[in-house]
Amino acid sequence: MDLGKELGIKSYCFRDFKDNRTVVKMLKECGVDRLDISGTHFNIHQPETWDEVFQTYSDGGIALIGMTAGLTDDPAHNRRVFQFAQRAGFATISSTFAPKGHLERIRQITALCDEFACRLAIHNHGGHDWLGCAQALEYIFDIAGPQIGLCMDTAWTLDAGEDPCNWIDRFANRLYAIHYKDFVFDRRGKEQDVVVGTGCLDLPKLLKKLHAANFTGPAVIEYEGDPDNPVPALTQCVKQVRQVWRDLALAPTK
Repeated sequence: MDLGKELGIKSYCFRDFKDNRTVVKMLKECGVDRLDISGTHFNIHQPETWDEVFQTYSDGGIALIGMTAGLTDDPAHNRRVFQFAQRAGFATISSTFAPKGHLERIRQITALCDEFACRLAIHNHGGHDWLGCAQALEYIFDIAGPQIGLCMDTAWTLDAGEDPCNWIDRFANRLYAIHYKDFVFDRRGKEQDVVVGTGCLDLPKLLKKLHAANFTGPAVIEYEGDPDNPVPALTQCVKQVRQVWRDLALAPTK
């Protein structure tokens, strides 16, 4: 996989811009043609509107490569999430679920994955998240089949006090998606979004690890700062990932 070329952006970065045509324009300004779509840019409860969303991105030359959507106690809602993925044509959903009743939830998710030929990738969300640490994820993967894996958010892995590069080794066979995201932290541990590779994330090491693990994506940039004007920082994120990847590809093999 070309980790510099096959690069997308998460639509939540454009959350202040609800018009999908505007998102198409902004993606092109950032230099990418792939999108991981969030609920900010479609309505999961209105299937009759989905085709218009799909057509807008198709007409704009944008490929939908995944989605981020929460799963709930409502089976109808969860089924719609998988139906959206199937109709959009991608095979990975990034999501999470509550700890209460998680054994039954895993059973239900597994059945939906089998029915819709889709995988669910758990999105870790920091030290406060019950699925934010490696130990909890290992527990889930021990009791769940390969239908359920990991969408590693690199910044929230750092927030949990863990190393995203180590997670690639630890979860190589369950790493189904990645969100390139970077934080710096103040003295109280409060996080702040920064351009990928300019904060606490060791981007060269991460890309080397992904390449060695034969990671096949989706690979998505997420930057939640500057919601009223996200394009400049996102453009820098794209350039940073691609430049580091080019530098690594040109480096002599030792």
